[in-house]
Amino acid sequence: MKLKQMRGLFGLVGILVSGMTGIACTEKPSVPALESKREAASEVSVAPSACVYEENCDCPSPGITSRYALSYCLAELGTDDCEAGMKCLEKLQAQHQEQLKNKSACEQNQFYHRLACEKFQAGQGDSCLKTIPNLVKTGC
Repeated sequence: MKLKQMRGLFGLVGILVSGMTGIACTEKPSVPALESKREAASEVSVAPSACVYEENCDCPSPGITSRYALSYCLAELGTDDCEAGMKCLEKLQAQHQEQLKNKSACEQNQFYHRLACEKFQAGQGDSCLKTIPNLVKTGC
């Protein structure tokens, strides 16, 4: 028996078992209720998201909060090794947990974004805040 990983709807990973003996799959089973749902689903088209940052797209610092914190850590460490940055990320989030606990995701993004700007691009003012780190868009 072989196991294969397959990507399904919404990028979820499932396991497919192939090579099982004694099972003949020469024809797709037909279930009328499922067939009508399949037909309806095939007619639906999903427009691509206009926001490449995945979350908090309406924020001044759009994106996933942990990616802002991780981009700070990678700059702090002078590396692009995300695994190395994870230890720093844990410490950074623990260090600011109390300060950020009642803040919205937008406010947390701005906090980590400003923190990175102040440390690594001091003197550039708000122009740094207009530049979104690549990591925020692409992830690790």
